[in-house]
Amino acid sequence: MSRNALNSGGTFAGVIGLITTNSTESTVVMPSPKTCTAQNLRVNMAGTTVSRTFTLRINGSNTSLSCSITTGSPTCSNTGSTVSVTVGDLLSYSVSGGSDAVNAYITMDCQ
Repeated sequence: MSRNALNSGGTFAGVIGLITTNSTESTVVMPSPKTCTAQNLRVNMAGTTVSRTFTLRINGSNTSLSCSITTGSPTCSNTGSTVSVTVGDLLSYSVSGGSDAVNAYITMDCQ
């Protein structure tokens, strides 16, 4: 799980820990410690109604594991997509939409 402080200039977020988004992806990527199947992406931006889209990225490319928060609903999930991750792959989230500073709690399973 990661807690990301989404700032106005950040477009990339980390996959684990407490991280502030950044416009440079290399500052937030994390190498995968294992080979697994990534699934069950869930995002909660409690206390806000800003629209945002969150997408898992592997080695600098977007994957199909994505979900969008729409105005009026602070959560989203994608429990239907799976993505293969290999040990050492560089993982991050792309965050698009919105420009206000809010916190996002992002979780996914990697089994």
